[in-house]
Amino acid sequence: MVENTRKSLQKRGLGWSAAGLFALCGPLGGCHDPTPEHAVASLAAPAPSAQRAAPLDTAALLRERGERSEHGSAPSFGPAGAPLTLVVFEDYASPECGRLAPLPHVLENLYAGRVHLVVRQRPSRGHERSELAAEASLAAHAQGQFWAYREMLFANPHDHTREALVRYARELGLDVGAFERSLERRELASDVVADRELGDRLRIREVPVVFANGARVSTPYGVNDLEKLVARSAGAR
Repeated sequence: MVENTRKSLQKRGLGWSAAGLFALCGPLGGCHDPTPEHAVASLAAPAPSAQRAAPLDTAALLRERGERSEHGSAPSFGPAGAPLTLVVFEDYASPECGRLAPLPHVLENLYAGRVHLVVRQRPSRGHERSELAAEASLAAHAQGQFWAYREMLFANPHDHTREALVRYARELGLDVGAFERSLERRELASDVVADRELGDRLRIREVPVVFANGARVSTPYGVNDLEKLVARSAGAR
């Protein structure tokens, strides 16, 4: 099923975009869950470094932090006990990060129950709008609408003004008053700072960066890449 889906997407020039998935699979849950026949090679790759540095235990750092945030827990998707946990650091103004926008739809359609996705904030340092967008996504998370709001941000990477961020909240039916107060008071700025500090400890320079079960891996930009990670996690159990 995964191979057929991948080939169909490529043939129709749809990549793995949400539109492409819906064209082939319909609403969430419309595709069959694939079962890879063979474990495949790992996508694990060491973090780039200009100089030799002491070995970094990324798994220990991520395990130490868990899913905690300064105000509750980080946005997550899928069961916590899944064989594969992906932790993604992203910036909503980054085109490369935007390529991962359909990831929750892919997981729901093709790997339901087999992958747990956690999102961490990594806005461009010193870019006010990038940082505000990260805070806005967490304000939406506080109202249970993180994933829909995340899609809005990625769909409009060049329009993250405060007015636009409030407009997206209104379009999604959020409590706009509470949302605006959160932004005005910078209530969730400490969550973004904490995620950035975690990224610094993990030696993240550019985003997106993905960790699979604690190990840094090549970014899974398509179904084929994701299939390899899922297959490897299944083989490790």
